[in-house]
Amino acid sequence: MKENDIKAFAAQGAKSIKTEANLDAFRQMLTKATVEAALNAELEDHLEKQEADPDSRGDSRNGYSPILAGCACRPSS
Repeated sequence: MKENDIKAFAAQGAKSIKTEANLDAFRQMLTKATVEAALNAELEDHLEKQEADPDSRGDSRNGYSPILAGCACRPSS
């Protein structure tokens, strides 16, 4: 969003702000909308990366990987 668009949006919202309670309600609404938009963008980015690499392991983020039976790193019994 461009700075001019943000200023126009703020000016439009300011027209209805008459009291401190109106200001607080507007701030809460704006904060909620901003956080929801950021979270949705992050989720979309994550899902796009997951679709692009279907062979990626679901447990790679935390570093956990299962021990493979018969791997060369440990002797078989």
